[in-house]
Amino acid sequence: GYAEANPENDVEGIDATYKLAILASLAFQSQVRPEDIHCEGISRLSTRDFQYARELGFAIKLLAIAKRSNHSIEVRVHPVFIPEDSLLAKVDGVYN
Repeated sequence: GYAEANPENDVEGIDATYKLAILASLAFQSQVRPEDIHCEGISRLSTRDFQYARELGFAIKLLAIAKRSNHSIEVRVHPVFIPEDSLLAKVDGVYN
């Protein structure tokens, strides 16, 4: 999407964490707080990490994931290898 005023909020997954807390709370009718979400941004990834992913046929995307498993809610934000031919890998720019 469009960069936040502080791009660190995007790169570190902070903005996604806040949005995920809201969406997961609504979806699962439970209170999900941002501080309860594991968040790992992309700043520690190197150019080589992205090259390696590309060589293997993947793109790296920062995803916000929420799912219910058994009696708990799993929420996290972190970089993920996505197959390059998937629709999700092709989402870019202001459309993400």
